Amino acid sequence: DSVHLIWLLQRPVSRTGEASTRWFHAIRKAFTAACRGDLNYTGWRVKSPAAQCWTSTMPAEAPRSGYTLGELAAAVDLSLTPRRKRA
Repeated sequence: DSVHLIWLLQRPVSRTGEASTRWFHAIRKAFTAACRGDLNYTGWRVKSPAAQCWTSTMPAEAPRSGYTLGELAAAVDLSLTPRRKRA
């Protein structure tokens, strides 16, 4: 079995070369390392948390409107940004 941890963002992050995109990727990599996740996971495919065939939970303290990148960055050590392993 596999587990996906998903954080709802207040606003979408552009996939262009902007600084916010680099910041988003640094935050994602730091969370992956902190959660001991798969460093080779690209993030392009994920199980839909809304599908009834999966068990999905949302902590009571999670903001219903989502998190800002700043809130997520404050919750993780951004120095934990490992590189993916090459095949």
